[in-house]
Amino acid sequence: MIGRSEELTILDKHLQNAMNGNGGSVFISGKSGIGKTHLVNGFLERASAGDVKIISVAADANAIHPFLIFSNALEEYIGQPLFQKQRYISFTELFVVNRSGLLVAKANPEGEGSLDSDIVASMLSAILNFVKESLKNIGEQPAGVGRLEYGDMKILIEHGQHVFLTGVFQGAEHPEMKNVLRNSVREIEDKHGEMLKDWRGSVKKTADIQNIISSLSDEKFLVRQDLEGTRLENERFRVADIVLEHLIEISKSQTLILFLEDLHWADDSSLHVLNYLARNIREENILLLGTFRPIGCASLKKLIQNTEADNFTQSMQLEKLSRKNILSIVSDIYPKNNFSNSFLESLASRCEGNPFFLIEILKQMRDEGCIVKENGGYGITSEKYIIPSNVEEVVHRRLEMVDSSALAMAEYSSCIGKTFDRNVALSMETIKDPASALNILKNTGILTSNNGVVSFDNAIYQEIIYSSIGKN
Repeated sequence: MIGRSEELTILDKHLQNAMNGNGGSVFISGKSGIGKTHLVNGFLERASAGDVKIISVAADANAIHPFLIFSNALEEYIGQPLFQKQRYISFTELFVVNRSGLLVAKANPEGEGSLDSDIVASMLSAILNFVKESLKNIGEQPAGVGRLEYGDMKILIEHGQHVFLTGVFQGAEHPEMKNVLRNSVREIEDKHGEMLKDWRGSVKKTADIQNIISSLSDEKFLVRQDLEGTRLENERFRVADIVLEHLIEISKSQTLILFLEDLHWADDSSLHVLNYLARNIREENILLLGTFRPIGCASLKKLIQNTEADNFTQSMQLEKLSRKNILSIVSDIYPKNNFSNSFLESLASRCEGNPFFLIEILKQMRDEGCIVKENGGYGITSEKYIIPSNVEEVVHRRLEMVDSSALAMAEYSSCIGKTFDRNVALSMETIKDPASALNILKNTGILTSNNGVVSFDNAIYQEIIYSSIGKN
């Protein structure tokens, strides 16, 4: 924690406030490798000595499902994802209308009053106008399926010789919905076409038509969740309430620290929940910590700016370490060293105050035999060692030390994500001994493992390896 005493003091103060029932949020920004995660982990290690519950989770750059960071954070407490990727939908309203505009039959699976009467009237008017224009253009020939949208409702229309059938639903559309409408219209026309020619409104004559569309209303279609417009806003508030409710429940027995890492990758829906939490934990035993890189992520920056202006959060930007701090880290890792001043100056200059870059250079020099233990301290075997020019070069030098199987495993793992189940990696079929490859990567410091969960030692490894796949 060299050079971060001021930041630790701020975090300690926020934790004490949370313990006293005055929750808050702290967002920590900084460049890649500057030490954001290291700072928070150091703070969490100290906090864990007290009566504190810690939940840590990271956003995923490759995530495609909304609310994923909070689903992962609360998985063991909720037992299911906050957002279901698929759901069953049905027609909420079905109308059979003849060419004169008379309602022949109606099915309303959700019961009377599921739609406001004004909305229904406007919807039918829109449908009738649409059909009249269609019939003008096609003469006496039946038209195919038409489609309208009215607010957050979607409307499919299938034309027959004497009637048209309208199906109303919300959310994503399944291709089979068109087919069942078409088949139902054909069934109605085949059975009751003659009667419908001169139908004048007798309910008795249309009882079988009513049965046909009532049966159609029982059909269910499995679709991918479709969030847009009003449904999106409703879902965001629903999930935000659920997350807050569970966090408050957890914090009743212990002060809760929720650490959200890599928020620059969080989706907009997760940011909506984050904003909601930051504004609603002020009277709870909850401390919310978030880290992010300040490049891009305009929505996140705006969220932090607004909540900080309203005194709900505090932001903290980690700056590069001073030359004095850099030299202290070198002495801490390699005490009693006899490194020359020229080497130390070159090292401090090249790493530009980035602790990850510095530590990885020192590890690499040790692994390559350039730093050795001697006379109870440490020395350098050659002053001519070429210090890497950037983090990417350090990572690639480390990868050059492993065999082809371990390199293939590193690339495969980088595609899975920063953290993954060990069994998933062992399922790799293109190398002979996946377990051995994993161990090599662990021994070289690229991967770490704990209770069957494997992680890249730093997200930078995963990003650089992933971005290098297929190059050269």
